[in-house]
Amino acid sequence: MWHEFRAFAMRGNVVDLAVGIILGAAFTTIVNSLVNDLIMPPLGLLIGGIDLSNFFVTLKGGSYPTLEAAKTAGAVTINVASPTTDQWNLAAIEILASAPTTVAV
Repeated sequence: MWHEFRAFAMRGNVVDLAVGIILGAAFTTIVNSLVNDLIMPPLGLLIGGIDLSNFFVTLKGGSYPTLEAAKTAGAVTINVASPTTDQWNLAAIEILASAPTTVAV
């Protein structure tokens, strides 16, 4: 059984998949840093000085200075920051993934 598994694992498809997962995890960290540190601050400044990392709308439960305070109080909120950041992450991944690459063989 071990030999059959080893033969399966050493086929190109499984190894390629493993390499892709490892590179994807590293790539995610780079893109998150790019979006959170380079794209979102100027975007917040253009919108009017809003800190997009802590931008939320309270639907029920009063007014709170931070999202953490609203969650602690049990307020119902719409968290604008998370979907906005995720959309920028997706756009950055699409742009970087579509860039032409060269592979030396």
